[in-house]
Amino acid sequence: MGPDGKFTAEIKWLEGYDVREANPVINDELERRGTLIRRLDYNHSLPHCWRCGTVLIYWGKPSWYVATSKFREKMLAENSTIDWHPEHIRDGRFGNWLDNNVDWALSRDRFWGTPLPIWRCPDDPFHVRRLARGALGARRTRPRRPRPAPSGDRRGARARVERARKRPAVSSRSSTPGFDAGSMPAAQVGYPHVEGSAEAMQFPAQLIVEAIDQTRGWFYTLLASTPWSLAPSRSSTCCASVTSSTRTARK
Repeated sequence: MGPDGKFTAEIKWLEGYDVREANPVINDELERRGTLIRRLDYNHSLPHCWRCGTVLIYWGKPSWYVATSKFREKMLAENSTIDWHPEHIRDGRFGNWLDNNVDWALSRDRFWGTPLPIWRCPDDPFHVRRLARGALGARRTRPRRPRPAPSGDRRGARARVERARKRPAVSSRSSTPGFDAGSMPAAQVGYPHVEGSAEAMQFPAQLIVEAIDQTRGWFYTLLASTPWSLAPSRSSTCCASVTSSTRTARK
């Protein structure tokens, strides 16, 4: 499926069909093959955009990930040093979240957001030349050594890298706002670009206060975005959420 919501040439007999309009065609093909068990119409819920009401499509796409699972034990150890209020959050809701940590899907496809500063070699899309410095210097990667050319001629590899420098293919993805939020300790003082920012940065914070839902949000991104996964605060306080018995629809 393409970004227009239509099937691509990879499936010839569905090419050009909108995914929502292709159901009858797919059913006809299954019936022709003798693999259709039953055919009937039924009503069911569908996801909609809360802004404009457009029906949404679940679309699996390639993403950039941060290998946070490699730092699971480190983050658990740092979390144990934080004075949590209520105390049970440390080993309960937040501790369980860290204990079941999976790699962080960092990239987003949006019209706004902080671009991912990733450059790719134009001859080899899997050769990532550079990931620029992030929050507190976090998630930096040193430029990888040029890969030897298939013929064994290292001059060919150097030539590819030089072309990548001259014609960088910049990633069109943006990063999740959570990564920006995690950079707050550095970003609020302009570290490392602003003179005196290193001295002005207060890390770890004395106290961080957020709602209970942020155990998978800001509490986590502050921990996962800092270098070496250091505890971002000495004390953290979780506020409860109060929900209304009535629901007001947005227009």
